[in-house]
Amino acid sequence: MASYIPKSRRVDELLFNFSGGRLDITDAFHSFQLEEDLFADSIKAKFIVMDASDAFNSVDFDGTETIDLKFESPNQDEIELTLQVYKSSITPDPNSGSAKVITIFCVTPEHFTQSTIDINKGYIDTVKTAVQDVFDVLGTKRPIDIHETSGVDRFIVPGMTPYEAMVMFQRRAYSGRYTSSLFTFYESIEGFNFHNVEQLIADNKKDPITYAYSPTASLDSTSKERQFMIENMKLNANKDIMYRIKSGSYANQCKKIDLINQTIDSGIMLVNENFGDFEHLDEDAMSFDSKEMIKKHLSTINSTKWIHETRADPAFSTNFESLIPARRFYSDSLQGVELTLTVCGNSDLRVGKVINLDMMELTAKTKNKEQEPKVSGNYLINRVLHFIDRKEYTCL
Repeated sequence: MASYIPKSRRVDELLFNFSGGRLDITDAFHSFQLEEDLFADSIKAKFIVMDASDAFNSVDFDGTETIDLKFESPNQDEIELTLQVYKSSITPDPNSGSAKVITIFCVTPEHFTQSTIDINKGYIDTVKTAVQDVFDVLGTKRPIDIHETSGVDRFIVPGMTPYEAMVMFQRRAYSGRYTSSLFTFYESIEGFNFHNVEQLIADNKKDPITYAYSPTASLDSTSKERQFMIENMKLNANKDIMYRIKSGSYANQCKKIDLINQTIDSGIMLVNENFGDFEHLDEDAMSFDSKEMIKKHLSTINSTKWIHETRADPAFSTNFESLIPARRFYSDSLQGVELTLTVCGNSDLRVGKVINLDMMELTAKTKNKEQEPKVSGNYLINRVLHFIDRKEYTCL
């Protein structure tokens, strides 16, 4: 087997399509980046091309341009996408040469398609069914994967674009199995997704992608393991306890006023009591808050949200008073500890997957290296940026 070349990649195709024809810029591009986000409805990209032959002089940018892209890292999945150009700029060569620098910004075509569609429709159905129904209006060949939602709901989509409707569905979606019901609509390389974040964690933490961090390791290694070594790591841990107390991250409630029956229903979330109700990335979920501090100080509710019950029919009564506090806690918990890694290009990386941080250290208490107890463990991938230039392929 040939040695692994760190950060190697293969760009099979980079074609610029316009009303007057097609330009093959596979050998002319300077660099490009592709971004996938667990909380964004579209994949975004930026391409930089050095035009030394004035090939782009024949292009009259009119909003119909697309780019066909194919690339991969060694022995891994090929990423193949068609992207719609939405903005471009042309500047002189910064090195004072005769070439021009063309910068092209893109999103996936469905973002354009949905912006001119108006959804006016009522539903008495599951949110999952409504998601599929609205998505079908796009007429795209790209698939959508939808996690199960519980219960039948009655609601109206009042003149929204499909993506605006998805935001509404995220708020209404409820899972009887996963307490947080934290749903998100996002686009990945494989297609579109309407997923429960807690279910993603439950499914993907069983088989995480292991990345090792060792500051003394050689970055010039040609072994296959080199691809799964971390080049740079930045930890952002939210230690602002006062903010988390005031915002209701630890203890919050939602009260629903039923004007018809003259009642108030409450949903209460206390970290100290409800922590075990949720799916965590590790058995010992990571937190910079001591259990003693949570037990002593964080059982007092500091945040209350009031909502109105407007349903006369009990069969369609919402359970938002219990859903909102749980979703708020889970969302805040996921943002409490964030890790940014720079690694060798990996076209298999996807948002929603889980990575395991392998970080061995030698301490004064041990003779052998052991896992760093606070930072090592599982992390949910919520954003991936693929960076490719003429020489290298890296991921952030």
